[in-house]
Amino acid sequence: MGLYWNYKRGGDIALQRVGQFLRSRFAGLEADFLPVQRGPQRGVLRKLLQGYDVVVGSTAD
Repeated sequence: MGLYWNYKRGGDIALQRVGQFLRSRFAGLEADFLPVQRGPQRGVLRKLLQGYDVVVGSTAD
């Protein structure tokens, strides 16, 4: 699972909690924290599409 953070304030905290919750519910689940400062570049999008079954993103402001 990818945890996609766009550097908006509070989004990292929300994603960390989501990651903790899902790891506690699903044994063996791996979660990678993916901070991206600007809009997603092609390489990041490719990694998200090819490397993860699930991606959770935050839109906190």
